[in-house]
Amino acid sequence: MTELIENKSSFAVHRNEEFEIDLKVVLNLIKHSYKLIAVIITICLIAGIYYAETRPPLYRSTAMIEVGNNSISGAFGSSGAGGGGVAELAGLTSLQSSTAAVESVLLQSPYVLSQVARQLNLDISVSPHDPGFFGRKWAEFRDISSGTAAVSFLKVPNNLLDKTLILRVQDNNHYTLFTEDGKKLLTGAVGQLASTAYFSEPVEIKVSALHARPGEKFDVVKQPLTDVANSIGLGLGMKEAGEGTGILELNYTSGNREQAQKLLNSILAVAVAKNVEEKSQEASKTLQFISQQLPISENTLERTEKKFNQYSAASGIFDTKGGGAFLESEINNLRQTLEELKFKKMAMLQKFTPLHPMVIALTQKEQEIRAQINSIKKKLQQFPEAAEKGIGIQRNMRIQSEIYTTLVTNAQKMEMIKASAISSVRVLSPATYPISRIPVKKKVIVFGSVLFGFMISLAIIFIRHLLSPVIEDPDVVERMLGIAVAAIIPCSQSQANYDRKMKYDKLYANTKSFLLARENFDDAAIEGIRSLRTAVQMSLIGAKNNVIVITGCSPSVGKSFISSNLATLLSDLGKRILLIDSDMRLGKLNECFGKVKAPGLSAYLKNEANLEEIIQNVIPDRLDLITSGLYPKNPSELLSQALLNTLIQVVKSRYDFVIIDTPPVLAVTDSALILRHSSVNLMVLGVGKDQMKEAIYAKNILEKAEISLTGIVFNTLKQSKSGFGYNYGYANYQYRYGQDK
Repeated sequence: MTELIENKSSFAVHRNEEFEIDLKVVLNLIKHSYKLIAVIITICLIAGIYYAETRPPLYRSTAMIEVGNNSISGAFGSSGAGGGGVAELAGLTSLQSSTAAVESVLLQSPYVLSQVARQLNLDISVSPHDPGFFGRKWAEFRDISSGTAAVSFLKVPNNLLDKTLILRVQDNNHYTLFTEDGKKLLTGAVGQLASTAYFSEPVEIKVSALHARPGEKFDVVKQPLTDVANSIGLGLGMKEAGEGTGILELNYTSGNREQAQKLLNSILAVAVAKNVEEKSQEASKTLQFISQQLPISENTLERTEKKFNQYSAASGIFDTKGGGAFLESEINNLRQTLEELKFKKMAMLQKFTPLHPMVIALTQKEQEIRAQINSIKKKLQQFPEAAEKGIGIQRNMRIQSEIYTTLVTNAQKMEMIKASAISSVRVLSPATYPISRIPVKKKVIVFGSVLFGFMISLAIIFIRHLLSPVIEDPDVVERMLGIAVAAIIPCSQSQANYDRKMKYDKLYANTKSFLLARENFDDAAIEGIRSLRTAVQMSLIGAKNNVIVITGCSPSVGKSFISSNLATLLSDLGKRILLIDSDMRLGKLNECFGKVKAPGLSAYLKNEANLEEIIQNVIPDRLDLITSGLYPKNPSELLSQALLNTLIQVVKSRYDFVIIDTPPVLAVTDSALILRHSSVNLMVLGVGKDQMKEAIYAKNILEKAEISLTGIVFNTLKQSKSGFGYNYGYANYQYRYGQDK
């Protein structure tokens, strides 16, 4: 048998191509889902307008602070020739992160906000216990209002954090605390701290006020401080007023005026207190370090003085003058500077690593001073050995004396700093009381809701399209199935109008038959079937018989429409055609030609009628029809009998073409029983209805039965629904037969 087109199994099958989406596909998906898009956008628009109109008012309190750069290291004095070198290190502060930026991070972190939550008891939630629907209705009926309770302190173990505790009122001064599952924890009095143990962990509570009826319940929750701090941080905003100014503009947004001002003032107070605490702790650490160094320096000074006195008594040299004295003074100054740098470096190592830029700069300065000392030492080598030794001892004594004096002075300074630490965070203006609410940007909300609705609708459309990819592209079908597309049938508006009338007007359906090839012979769909007629004729050249079977994956894809019109068009060529409706479950080909259903194929297979009795003439000498007949209970068994083969053997010799319309492949097994008798097997795929996985599955079923498909018929069920333009111009370019004028 000659194939319709060579099998395209040599093509590589790329599954991704089934899901490729280009701009044209996107636009057509949007175009043909405009109703869904409009509904979703309308819903979102209504929700946006409702939110804009009913949104609770928001208020914003503002404040301003200045963040300085007061460092404890700046409190250390410097003297001598090296003082200027130490002062140059002030430029290293530019290597540090912006102090204002650091402070802004701290202000929005749990480091500050947890303390705010603790001070204001924001981590303790107290609310009336929900009595349920009937309880609320009973309270409304009796006009009973809820009482109030205030808890000023609550401590629970970690396993009770964020868990509801039930506080039940005994009277206005006493209460009982239960766990959520009803386990009693403790009984306490108002204004007094009550405590107990829960799994060996302490539970403490202090109720500061209680105004409620006996038996009334309250839900008490201890929330994690970190969660509360993060919640507070959502309303806090800040920005620096000019780059490098160190001035921060803070604001807090809340639905309550008083709360906005109160929270922002608390944040400012905690920030200042935390900064003072940091300064005090830094001073304490530095003072502790100095206190450790003082005894060591004092002992070193005493040993140096003793050594100098002993040397002076033994050598008779008590002073050095001239050039030696000058060089001695230079070295003394440099050594003093060197010791100060060492001390400053040791102090910084308490806070920074050796790789910190400031520590590295100090190390480089040390190396420079050592180089200067070594240079002067070379000059001192010109003096007598005894004088040089005396100079060295005297120099060390003076250096140790000055170091000791510096340590004592710095210790006194640290004591003063610790006692009177001043915050580097200065409040320029406290939190303001917000008078007016923040304006609601209704236009932005409405536009955002429309945009959100559009994005949601697009997401739904594309997800639905990707999860259930319907057949729309014949190229993809050919690649996926390895079977050529024999014809593409455009949608017929005339057929669609008739189908619509049949659906809603039963009387019309019973009195009038409709065959598109007769009613509208120049319809675009008929032109598509004419191309199918040509392809079928080509495929029958050299075939084993003249039997053509038309099947499909699923019901309602247009098999009967194509079969009836193809048979009519073949008969127009002067050929004798027999059309057989083998669907003995739902076959209705008789309605296309206005013929009776019985007797039909079922009667013949049950030996209730002979061949001549079941053949009905449609077009004299050209087109005959065998209907499905009355629906039997066992159609598959009837099709398995030898009578079907006998029927086909007889009719294929009487007619030029035998066309058999079968049930869907995936619905029943009847199709496979019929397809083995034919030479041309066509499978109809409904564009926009069938899915690729269904087509692949149907092909696999037939291949297991050793049945091969000759071609695919692409049937467009709805006008331009696919949006891919694969009707080859039929929709836009109707080539009609002319009429004589």
